[in-house]
Amino acid sequence: MADDIDRVRAARDQQLEGLDVAFARVNQEIAAYTQVDDYQGRLIARQTELLSERAAVRSWATNQVLALASVLAAVNRLAALGDQMSRQAKQMQTTTRVLSKSAEILGISKKFLDLVVEKKSEGSSEN
Repeated sequence: MADDIDRVRAARDQQLEGLDVAFARVNQEIAAYTQVDDYQGRLIARQTELLSERAAVRSWATNQVLALASVLAAVNRLAALGDQMSRQAKQMQTTTRVLSKSAEILGISKKFLDLVVEKKSEGSSEN
């Protein structure tokens, strides 16, 4: 998987480097050209085209990587793990509710026991 991704990355980087050089040249030409005419319009249009080509190269590289079988397998595995985590989170909510109710019952039981002990000690102190 890493070799395939490295190949796509290298191809992407090579294409982007070429576009960067062309973009820099067009920018220099725009900066140096002071007249407002058709030539300047063509320079600006070329600059826009280069930006679009850059986005297309990035998109192509992303699509190439996402199409790799190993990447698809990893995505599927992550999706399965996400589903499992969601199920466990729901179970934890149920468990938390049960534990909370149990704590309430234990609290009431403790109060009852304290009351019984108190009444018993009141009864034994009266004798």
